[in-house]
Amino acid sequence: QFKEKRAPLKEVPLTSYPGYQGEPTLSPDGNQFAFIWDGGEEGAQRQLYVSLAGRGTPLRLTNPPGSASKPAWSPDGQTIAFVRSMPGKDVSDLILIPALGGPERRLDEGISPAWSPDGKWLYFTARISPQAYALYVEPSGGGEKRILTEPPAGSIGDFSPSVSPNGRKLVFVRQFASPNHDLYVADLLDGNTAGVPRRLTNDHGSKYSPVWTTDGEDIIYIAGELTSFLAVYRLRSAGGPPVRVEGIGDYARSLAIAPKGDRLVYSRSFRDYNIWRMPLPAGGGAGGSPSKFLSSTRFENGAIYSPDSKRIAFSSNRGGVRQIWAADADASNPVALTNFTKGNAGSPQWSPDNQTIVFDARPEGLADVYSIRAEGGTPKRLTDHQAEDHNPCYSKDGRWIYFASKRSGDRQLYRMPLNGGKAVQITHKGAYWPAPSPDGKWIFYDKPGSGIWKVPSDGGDETLVVDARSIGGIIGTFCVTKIGIYFAGTLDPASKSRPLKLYRFADGKTVELGRFDKTLSGRLSVSPDEKWMLYSQLDSEVNDLMLVENFR
Repeated sequence: QFKEKRAPLKEVPLTSYPGYQGEPTLSPDGNQFAFIWDGGEEGAQRQLYVSLAGRGTPLRLTNPPGSASKPAWSPDGQTIAFVRSMPGKDVSDLILIPALGGPERRLDEGISPAWSPDGKWLYFTARISPQAYALYVEPSGGGEKRILTEPPAGSIGDFSPSVSPNGRKLVFVRQFASPNHDLYVADLLDGNTAGVPRRLTNDHGSKYSPVWTTDGEDIIYIAGELTSFLAVYRLRSAGGPPVRVEGIGDYARSLAIAPKGDRLVYSRSFRDYNIWRMPLPAGGGAGGSPSKFLSSTRFENGAIYSPDSKRIAFSSNRGGVRQIWAADADASNPVALTNFTKGNAGSPQWSPDNQTIVFDARPEGLADVYSIRAEGGTPKRLTDHQAEDHNPCYSKDGRWIYFASKRSGDRQLYRMPLNGGKAVQITHKGAYWPAPSPDGKWIFYDKPGSGIWKVPSDGGDETLVVDARSIGGIIGTFCVTKIGIYFAGTLDPASKSRPLKLYRFADGKTVELGRFDKTLSGRLSVSPDEKWMLYSQLDSEVNDLMLVENFR
């Protein structure tokens, strides 16, 4: 239980600049804050700024090339640690810069820096393999880094370290899968972890940005689903049930607390994704002008045509929790098919007979594969495994369901009977979103950083079809049809747009059909007659910083 009943909290805007503002950190006395801003220019490289709380013009500390992120103010107020990412470089650098500006000093490779209260140590996240991350510590004055944590095999790793005010404990986020995180706390001795970290939460939900209260008794953090709703929670560092902090924190993204001054600041981000429809060209040439198709003020994603072209399934949080929805092919009569009370449901795919939809959902934190009748009803759970099972699809003959899972450690494709049962692994080199070929002989899939591949539908040799240099790097943005593979191409830095491309099976050539002008999310879907394409894009977002006084 928490101590006294606290007075209602009030928040006030700290910034209201155009563009992205986020990732705040407070000076030790709480009178200044540093943050990341794109200067109000869409697509610009984000830089580090400092400002007086409540007044003044922000002072820019960094300059291109490269983008700045994750600033952390030192306990003596003299230095800010931050991360610099350079275009074309897949590892980021930890940089130290004077809080008033001046020459930079590179400390190491890594992300998510956090200081010890005496300023002697810097804790951060760095890679231990191409797919996994652990926590490290290094003297802030420079020296040899030491690894602190050993994340379990198959997990993504450990992030967002934060040291208690007395320097004796370290809280961090352990990420098991994309939206599956829990908080852990480790004892510290002479800068190093002592003993095995303790698990503080066990709900497998998403958690971000843990920070300590000034008395060191509680941990404040953000929890929720990024495309639905994020809120601020309080948790006793000794353990116990988390409690939502009322009155503040809607759509929070990252937190900071001043060691002195009873101030909390957080970044807030509201994003509106909608489903658009684009006419596709007949016999080559450019496509027509896209138009908004399925929209709300929230998140719409993953629209997919039924095989008979009569309906569309999609994922939406317009009712609060993300559910599977269906609508007529002209976007009329949208209705929620699922009724989960928490978690999120997404990635819908139709059965060949139009009667059933398979999808993934995480009502209990971990992702599993479910199916539901196309008119609604009670969802049927098809997988039950500690690994994340997601991104399902039916085989063309309707006898099998393919899905992606980390059961083997790396994410691979698996195949199971229609109504669930023993799953058999069919890829071995890494795989994400499966999609059957129209003749049913192949399963196409994307492999992050590598391109679009195919494997025989019952397993076998894995073959590269579209090289990674051609695709845009957004997971799942492709669609397989009779004539080829539609996919989103690489972002053009000048126009800030992506091409819509088609890899043609007939001649192996790739042609450009149109442009995507905004940030994409999720799958592409082409109507069975190949006249229309559905896709989800980010239509608007608001990013700013909020200040909370008298936070204890």
